Amino acid sequence: MKSVKIYLAIILGGILLHNLIFIETASATNDSIHTPEETTIISTEIFEPNKSNTNGYFNGEIISPLSNDPGYGAVKINDALSSLNGLREQADRNFTSFESFKGASIEIASSLPVIGKWVETGSTIWSHLKNVGADIGSGTGKTTDVKTSYSDRYFYHWLYVWDYTNSWKDMGYSVSRYWYKNITVSYLDKSCDCVQNAAYDYSRLANSPNKISKAPNYMNKTRLSTIVQSRWSSNFGSYTESY
Repeated sequence: MKSVKIYLAIILGGILLHNLIFIETASATNDSIHTPEETTIISTEIFEPNKSNTNGYFNGEIISPLSNDPGYGAVKINDALSSLNGLREQADRNFTSFESFKGASIEIASSLPVIGKWVETGSTIWSHLKNVGADIGSGTGKTTDVKTSYSDRYFYHWLYVWDYTNSWKDMGYSVSRYWYKNITVSYLDKSCDCVQNAAYDYSRLANSPNKISKAPNYMNKTRLSTIVQSRWSSNFGSYTESY
């Protein structure tokens, strides 16, 4: 009878451990969109191994990404961008005056993952254009034409652990999605009685998207480091999550 109780205790303990690890990976997905080689690294951070606070969260200090021996269990996170995807939902709208354009609600995207419909007022669109454009006119006039579209790229946290092979072991990724609007406003400028064009492709600001479909731990590198180191030390394999 005693041996049966011990056997049951081992089974229950294994189930509990599995559930604890599962909590850390509840948002995991199995689909891989890119490989690291297909993306461009924009930053790298390496965190010291075996540092955790009283809550059990990984709290390693950032160390030099050039370190040759960061220590077993150190976590490296490469932030990277995929190439830009083409323009979507191109639309053309006409307004009788610049003021009617500024007061209108303009749909840029009908539905984005996590975000939903993307709508901005003409006033907001013009304000943003003024921040990035030059020689775009007075912003008063008539016969206004507005062209909208958007593009996107993927943002990755590539996850690695310094393994006993003295190399970086691939431990998965966290992927989010960046969205950029592309706007052209053409109008008959009242101040000069001439046609003015204000246009900007916001994908030029590669790491400053207009909208983000965020993964559960987007930019939460402390949390990602905790998950990755826990799975590595428990030999539970890699971790992936998506927006």
